[in-house]
Amino acid sequence: MRRVFVTLLAVVLALTAVGTTAAAPAAPKGTLRIAVVSDATLNPFTFPQQIAAQMVSSAIFGKLTRYNPGDMKVVGDLATAWTPEQDGKAWLLKLRRGVKWHDGQPFTAADVKFTLESIVNPKVKALYRSALNRVQRVDIVDDYTVRVHMSEPFPSFPIVVGWWIIPMTPKHLLDGKDLNDLSDFAQKPVGTGQFVFKEAVKASHVLVEANMNYWAGPPKLKNVVFKVLPDVNTIMAQFRAGELDLAQVEAVNMEALKGVPHMRFRLTEQPSTFFIALNNTRFPFTDRRVRMAMMYGLNRDAIIKQIYKNTARIAGNPYAKAFGQFVNPALKPYPYDVARAKKLLAEAGFKPGAGGILEKDGKPLAFELMVD
Repeated sequence: MRRVFVTLLAVVLALTAVGTTAAAPAAPKGTLRIAVVSDATLNPFTFPQQIAAQMVSSAIFGKLTRYNPGDMKVVGDLATAWTPEQDGKAWLLKLRRGVKWHDGQPFTAADVKFTLESIVNPKVKALYRSALNRVQRVDIVDDYTVRVHMSEPFPSFPIVVGWWIIPMTPKHLLDGKDLNDLSDFAQKPVGTGQFVFKEAVKASHVLVEANMNYWAGPPKLKNVVFKVLPDVNTIMAQFRAGELDLAQVEAVNMEALKGVPHMRFRLTEQPSTFFIALNNTRFPFTDRRVRMAMMYGLNRDAIIKQIYKNTARIAGNPYAKAFGQFVNPALKPYPYDVARAKKLLAEAGFKPGAGGILEKDGKPLAFELMVD
């Protein structure tokens, strides 16, 4: 299903001042307090798929591309242009000039080559290596141009590198290091983003401050504090007390916070879909009919109505709106059809066993789900 996060805002502040004007930009001011549910692991290659790490890293690190708010179109970040070559088996990227790492060193093509080739290196336990597994090598054309070679055409490459968990990393600090560890770097990460890492206190907060040398001009905020608040009741209590400015909560929490005068809700569609990935190399999902039965037997409409309070919609394919032309609108969601699910399971050889649980060859129709 396509998830729409409910974001609670007690204060509305823009994070970035993008563009140029004749007047000097105003000095950053104010602090934005954001709730995250866990400590942030800040190794840019191996941090887990957790919202805390993604939110903090998106403030500290830059990416090659990003998604334009509103229409979700891909626009430049550290790359300014991207052109397919060799029938789509290579991409030529033009990089933004004048970008500096937080330690003052220049961002160059060497950093892009180092980052992308490290992600696809099988010795590095990079979280999203599978997303870039078609990348074979990166050639440096000049200090601000790279050519990325693929094993096969990769038309969605500019979209994929816009994900907030594929940040560019500093070669001059990480080359030769064990990228699976980086414990020292993770305690004080250096990026090219709008905010500079200041401190992290375990089980308490992460503090970042304005990057006065950001390529698009300083952000409007002086500081952002990511407060570690694993309990949603604590989040709501701090909202009511004015101790928190922004958080992502589930739709079920909206009712409890409606009517608080200094707060408002904003619904934001994510550039992704949420789904259950069935491992078709393991019982019982080796049979296609069982996998289809799971889809027909899952009442996703009820989930959306009762749990997400109609703030999500059922997806017909694994690609979100951000993938634009690569989304096939003709694909329709599986309908909820229990009778058809039962018929498919019977055809696959499953019959009622002990306690009414379906089984085949003495094995019950049972499985475990791994979730983050």
